[in-house]
Amino acid sequence: LVFNPLDTGLVLKSSSFVIDGCDTLFVDSMVNCRLGARIYYAVNIGGTTSDLLVDGFAVNLPLDSADYFLDDLVNLSAIIDPAYEFVYWSSDNHTFLPNANFLNSSFVVNSSDTIILHLFKKPSITYVVDPPTTSSSMTINGSVMNVFPTTIVYPTNQNVNISANLDPLYGFETWHADSVALMQPTSSTTSFSASNNATVTLHLYKKPTITYDIDPPGTTTSININGNIVSVFPYSETVFKEDLNTIIPIVDPNFVFGSWRADSNTLLNGSAMINSFYGEYNDNILLTVAQMSVFISGDIEVCDNDTAGAQIKVSFKHGTPPYSFV
Repeated sequence: LVFNPLDTGLVLKSSSFVIDGCDTLFVDSMVNCRLGARIYYAVNIGGTTSDLLVDGFAVNLPLDSADYFLDDLVNLSAIIDPAYEFVYWSSDNHTFLPNANFLNSSFVVNSSDTIILHLFKKPSITYVVDPPTTSSSMTINGSVMNVFPTTIVYPTNQNVNISANLDPLYGFETWHADSVALMQPTSSTTSFSASNNATVTLHLYKKPTITYDIDPPGTTTSININGNIVSVFPYSETVFKEDLNTIIPIVDPNFVFGSWRADSNTLLNGSAMINSFYGEYNDNILLTVAQMSVFISGDIEVCDNDTAGAQIKVSFKHGTPPYSFV
């Protein structure tokens, strides 16, 4: 194997040449000097656990070489560090088969050269929940993650689907990502392409607590809260900020509706008996009822066989007409 075309051809190499009278002893050989090339192998990124394989054997990195005859076929492959991914092969003088973008490739030696295996570090996505003390979890490409922060390495541009599994005491607020584009950040289910390193944060809010009560206590009055009839007070429940809450009083027959009172949230229907609100804040909702009174005035004595007319005035207090009077 020679590297200069001028050194090729047949060469006589003699290891012994003796003339002794008529006896002549030749110990020699004919060597066919063929032209070859030296190929160096390298990886563009140092410090990985990747192995570059040449004809099935690992070369010594970061730089190694091998000598070949011209027109030798060389097969390339690699065992890639899990944190990295294959990009392409590069060379100054050689063409790769089927092409440089295939991990398993080959080339035919035509000259001395350097073959480089190009790798790229895979994107790392770190997932965080804010606030961190909830029991919420995430479903990430079908796998449930409940320890945060947690980091997952993806192939570049892999599509990732994420959804929020909420602690019952918390509501979904938004997703936030610092370096990738979320498709629907205001939806509890979204997706993104893992194009580069990023931190994806699930933002939650603590659900407001709404406490209901009735004044005065001791009546048989109940409240229909979003279709759920509650008759024991005080009564508390947590609500989502974005949900509309509808409240309808079911008043004790001996009482009449008085008013609603809210400490923090706005009653959308004002002073109406059937009302609604969005629970943006913790609140105390008070239903006031009043006992209805009836006053009779006019002629004190009325006889059913009396031919004289009589006038009786009936007054209702804390009532809403029309009235039924038996």
